[in-house]
Amino acid sequence: MTKTLTIRTNADALDVEKARDYLARAVSVPDVRDLRDKAQAVAVYLRSRNASAEAQNDAAEIKLRAERRLGELTREMPKAPGAREAGTRRGRTIGPRQADAPTLASQGIRKQDASKWQMLAKIPAKTFDAYVKTTRAKQERITSSTPLKLARLDAKTALAHELRRKPLPRAVGRFDVIAIDPPWQYAKRAEDVTHRGRNPYPDMDIDAIKALPVAARANPDCILWLWTTNAFMREALGCLDAWGFEQKTILTWVKDRMGTGDWLRGQTEHCLMAVRGKPMVTLTNQTTALHAPLREHSRKPDEFFALVDALCPGTKLEMFAREPRNGWQAWGAEPEAFAS
Repeated sequence: MTKTLTIRTNADALDVEKARDYLARAVSVPDVRDLRDKAQAVAVYLRSRNASAEAQNDAAEIKLRAERRLGELTREMPKAPGAREAGTRRGRTIGPRQADAPTLASQGIRKQDASKWQMLAKIPAKTFDAYVKTTRAKQERITSSTPLKLARLDAKTALAHELRRKPLPRAVGRFDVIAIDPPWQYAKRAEDVTHRGRNPYPDMDIDAIKALPVAARANPDCILWLWTTNAFMREALGCLDAWGFEQKTILTWVKDRMGTGDWLRGQTEHCLMAVRGKPMVTLTNQTTALHAPLREHSRKPDEFFALVDALCPGTKLEMFAREPRNGWQAWGAEPEAFAS
């Protein structure tokens, strides 16, 4: 058992390096949890005394690092006592669970806390250290919310790497209607780990998007719906030129809540309506505003497809589709991401 580390409600008594060394050697859940609770108490005390941001972040960093260590120590800990058959898990041999083996319940740890700590533990040390360094440099407050977002993003990034290894399927035939939501490449502030506006799937640069086989999949008379954001409006128009389509209007999706943004917080997304030749369109009194709720990242509203189905007869192709849809052929690396 490691020697207990004592910290007091005094900014001068906080030693992050000493705490990091202690946590690297700690193997006792109660000891680490005790350090975590003390660091949290110090953080609360320092906030109440309006201590310096640096001192508050010292306590917050110790607390977070203790929670990461708790995540490592509780990862294989069962929730409650019980026998387990011997066998294998993830390629390694495991033995029967001992009746007196520590459990989350016996340590007084709630399942939701253990889940949070284990997610924090999954963040690569380099990524976590970069978050702490960036937050301190900006004199912002260290919290657990951004690291938890980092952990979720890491899982999505792993999926993106897997998808990059898969070739895109080939769309068959030509179509009267094409909807496309290109994976625009957001490079701005990519080095800032606290900026979470990046894609959780493989992206493409503008030249690669322009080279997509949109024209080859379009009938001579075709209507195209091209999704874009405020940041890529100019590039989207260039894509229409590259594919041989003429813009007619812009449909704007007005979402029920705001998202991220560097200047104004985004609450809209746009879909350029363009044509090649003379496609058939059944226009009545539709407007350029589409009100629909925001759902998962990159998931387009069902209301959009209902609108297109009502306006545009004929064969339909969705490029970079992420869920199957009746009457549409799906093309993309993840066509069932949102399948129910």
